Amino acid sequence: YRAAIDAGVMSVMSAHIALPAYVLAQDADAGIEAYRPASTSRLLSQTLLRDELGFNGLIVSDATPMAGLGAWAHRDVALPDLVASGCDIILFSDEPEADIARVETAVSDGRITLDRLDEAMIRILGLKAALGLHRDGKAPADRTKLATPSSAKAAREITARAPTLVKDVKELLPLSPRHHRRVLIYSTGIVTPLHGDGMPMIFPDLMRAEGFDVTLYDPAARPDPRGFDLVLYVMAEETLLTRGRIFLDWNRLTGGMFGAMVRPWHEVPTALISFGYPYYLYDAPRLPCVVNAYATMDSMQRATLDCLLGRAPFQGSSPVDPFCGQPDARF
Repeated sequence: YRAAIDAGVMSVMSAHIALPAYVLAQDADAGIEAYRPASTSRLLSQTLLRDELGFNGLIVSDATPMAGLGAWAHRDVALPDLVASGCDIILFSDEPEADIARVETAVSDGRITLDRLDEAMIRILGLKAALGLHRDGKAPADRTKLATPSSAKAAREITARAPTLVKDVKELLPLSPRHHRRVLIYSTGIVTPLHGDGMPMIFPDLMRAEGFDVTLYDPAARPDPRGFDLVLYVMAEETLLTRGRIFLDWNRLTGGMFGAMVRPWHEVPTALISFGYPYYLYDAPRLPCVVNAYATMDSMQRATLDCLLGRAPFQGSSPVDPFCGQPDARF
């Protein structure tokens, strides 16, 4: 945060998550207040973010319909708390008129002071001025002005540093069409809370373009993994909102109980590639080769394939414990 602030970041989103370690360090008897969402916490928005870290920009609340806020307090209480605690902008409203009334009531009864309201307005106007919106309030119609060559280059470089080789105990990598031409891919596609069915990935087509003969596993046909040179489990599930748990769902992946019991890696070279969730070794510690790539976008799929083919090195290092505390998952 200090580095981002020193670099001139203009806005920070205060999320509906707590920082109990910091709160308890200030007050060991904080009780439930230690778990107050940051968006409604004066201690976190003002004392920590502004006073200690020196942030002088705009604080935006996270989306207010979210469960993290609704679970904490009634909206009549939560909305005024956001502003009073230091948020300058309330993000998202399903009932704008009702929410404006909630804030007006809080100003009338003193829960939000006029000084705090003025401060928020000054910061909003200051950000608009810093962006030059008072000169031209229209967003650029040409999106190419946003995707500049330099920003695209930076994005590629950042993406290339992400793929992480977690383990390769049988020294499968690098892959090549010469040795692993026939590939069987198990995948449920890109899974998000916004889409009931998995969205397609470009990864299979990227492999085909490299000369691999790729078959997507069809539970109805139940192809035998032993008829292939390589088996890939290609997962694309990110830990997004409303997802209480992600796990390696063998049943869904293979279409039924009997397919779910198959573990092909003693007969066919096998790897799991995760474009998102990094903890699949918890469910399958015996997987011999695992790559974590953390995100589902096309550029990440391309960067990961470059690493798998040996065209680029694996530069990533695990930001978490991909072995999930299980010693046997390392072998």
